[in-house]
Amino acid sequence: MDPNDRIEDERLWIKMRCLDWVEPKHLEVPSAVDTELLAEAQVQLKNISRFKAPRDKMVGILNCCRLVVHALEGTSNAPASADETLPLLIYVTIRANPHELWSSIEFIQHFRHPSRHIAEEAYAFTLLVSAVEYIKTIGITAHFKMDAEEFNKLFSEAQEPYLSRLEKLQAAQDSTRHADPNAESLAAGDNSVLGRLKRMAQPALLFKSVLYKNLASPEINEAIGALSTLEANMRDIPLEFKPDSDADADASALLSDWRALTAMRAAALDTVAKVIATLSKVTQ
Repeated sequence: MDPNDRIEDERLWIKMRCLDWVEPKHLEVPSAVDTELLAEAQVQLKNISRFKAPRDKMVGILNCCRLVVHALEGTSNAPASADETLPLLIYVTIRANPHELWSSIEFIQHFRHPSRHIAEEAYAFTLLVSAVEYIKTIGITAHFKMDAEEFNKLFSEAQEPYLSRLEKLQAAQDSTRHADPNAESLAAGDNSVLGRLKRMAQPALLFKSVLYKNLASPEINEAIGALSTLEANMRDIPLEFKPDSDADADASALLSDWRALTAMRAAALDTVAKVIATLSKVTQ
């Protein structure tokens, strides 16, 4: 495991431990949700660190998200939207506070084949990543629906026992960066479309439009430009397969992969278009 992943795992665990006092009302979650389903969702999320295969980890995440959706849909007859699901998933994630959550996410991203990462599975995974990114920025750019002074008081009191540990984690991360100076320079100097998006926006923004208000106007305009470039690049990608002359390719498998890629691109383009439209409204 990457040493930085271990650091991020512990830092995220401490952050959620310091948010243990959070209640559904702080995230504008309906009070009538089924608590038994939420408890089971927490169990599913807690267990993902026990699994070694990316598929097994993904099953736990998918089950967790399904339970969250069922809990929401039990409060009304309408299907649960992403805007409704994300806050409740954030709450469940904080309450579950699974060990090695960050490294599990990284593991799935690196080792789960993209052709398997579509439809409901991709939606659930993106929601969890969004929830984690939101949690990481709570108190910085993301905020609960509560008085800021009250939040600072509760969070500071909860964080106090972990301050020395957080300092050690920061020192360990700094030493890792010094050991590999190229890593930090590459991250800071990455001017690719993806690099720009990573610096400017959180994945949670895709699902919780109110979070756009945390971005300053220049950042929003830059994000729109980056997303427009990304949209154009995705449209220009030729989705074709040219096997080697001696390749023994399975035609049905290739066709399945091509369809999966086409569906993924269509879904990505649709999401990007919606985000651009939402960002444009914020600037008006």
